[in-house]
Amino acid sequence: MNHVNAIALNLMSLALGSLRGLSLGDVALIIAWTLIMIVYVAGQAWRFPGKHR
Repeated sequence: MNHVNAIALNLMSLALGSLRGLSLGDVALIIAWTLIMIVYVAGQAWRFPGKHR
């Protein structure tokens, strides 16, 4: 899960860095990307409950 945490941190720093000139489209893009990542990770965890190791 380390790469997922890195991506989340990158998204957070990106959002915080551009918070000054953030438009509605940027907010929607960040929210959509975060949701996609959450759904993808949840789908991977649900599909293979105990077969990853």
